[in-house]
Amino acid sequence: MDSEAFIIKLNKAGKIAPDDKRIAEILRWQNIDLFMQPLSFIFPPDAHGRVDSLFEAEGNFEDVVFPKVPLRYKPGGYINFDMKITSHEDGTKSLEFYKPG
Repeated sequence: MDSEAFIIKLNKAGKIAPDDKRIAEILRWQNIDLFMQPLSFIFPPDAHGRVDSLFEAEGNFEDVVFPKVPLRYKPGGYINFDMKITSHEDGTKSLEFYKPG
């Protein structure tokens, strides 16, 4: 897997933190529109429940690669990326996105 395209860090409230500005560039969102939104903001509406269930699950997803995850593209439609989830000691999580392989 190549180096990540971008990383989404979630704060303790589960909102998108402005740590990696590449996400706004790639998805063509303005920083003010994207950051501090709930994570579900960037996923298709039919995926919101699945994403919430994934983060509520007790399982360890550290080494799992979720293929071709669609993310909202500002001009319209979705762009697919492979995704990995990382949990941090402070209780926050980050999602690493890669170009699909």
